[in-house]
Amino acid sequence: MKISPLIALFVFSIFAVGCGTAEDQNPIPPKPLQQQTKTADPPDTIQTESQDPIRLTATSLGNNQVQFTWSTSENLNSSGGFVIVRSVNPDPTYPENYYFTQSHERRSRIWINVPTGKQYFRICNLISSSCDKYSENIEVTVQ
Repeated sequence: MKISPLIALFVFSIFAVGCGTAEDQNPIPPKPLQQQTKTADPPDTIQTESQDPIRLTATSLGNNQVQFTWSTSENLNSSGGFVIVRSVNPDPTYPENYYFTQSHERRSRIWINVPTGKQYFRICNLISSSCDKYSENIEVTVQ
């Protein structure tokens, strides 16, 4: 008796779909990050902790571009706008490091022509031309 290739494929697919490992059915949850600096490689998106007065999210887009979004606590004074700061070292500050100013209405921006490699970013709110509160560091591998 000959078995048609279509029937053989159907029987094989039924057995293959039901095959799985215990790991597939009971994944181990990832451990929470314990360090203060967050890390991401493209195309991952990373963000700072939720209790910060300013929460920054960064996504490496490739082509030397990084996309940022941020949110603030309700009582944060953002009338002077924001500054995104960048450095090859942790804890970049304004105006000592490279920076990008934003109006108080904005909550997202793409920074272009960022040098490739590991870069650290933070955002702060401006009051009288000085940074008042900074977000945590975000470490991004720019490609």
